[in-house]
Amino acid sequence: MGALRFHPQHRQSARASDGGYPGGDTAEGQNALFSLTNGGFSTAVGWLSLELNTAGEFNTGLGAGTLALNTANANTAAGTGALLFNTTGSQNTANGVFALFNNTTATNNTATSFEALFIAMLLNEFLKEHRKVEQMQKQIDALTAGLQEVKAQFISARLSDGGLALSKSAPQTALNIQ
Repeated sequence: MGALRFHPQHRQSARASDGGYPGGDTAEGQNALFSLTNGGFSTAVGWLSLELNTAGEFNTGLGAGTLALNTANANTAAGTGALLFNTTGSQNTANGVFALFNNTTATNNTATSFEALFIAMLLNEFLKEHRKVEQMQKQIDALTAGLQEVKAQFISARLSDGGLALSKSAPQTALNIQ
């Protein structure tokens, strides 16, 4: 006789619905707060909400997949997929479908609405690239200063009595074979 196997979506959590867990936690929804071991005062409502949270505290996830990968503290996510990929980022607030969806480790962010996610991400990427440009500009300035110093030394050597005489042409020999 074959073994009875359950599809992952039919896996049952040992936790009862309607909260009442030790540590002040509340969970409602399939696999909500499924991995919780010793975190406290978190609320998870929705499919996979705070599923991998083991010890994170003071988190609130409202909506399917909110804070699903989270292990950090003090995050609030409301809306399907809000802060979905957050792992160790803390003190983030995401309101709206997929708000701060790609945040993984950043802290102290707030995003409201779907567009806020993209604007915040674009601004963050712009600031990263701007820092790179600033660093490159510092390198260019340092190289320019070095070249100006070499130029000044060259001119000084050329003008001095024992310096280089670069203004004279090198002797040339012409051979005329007929």
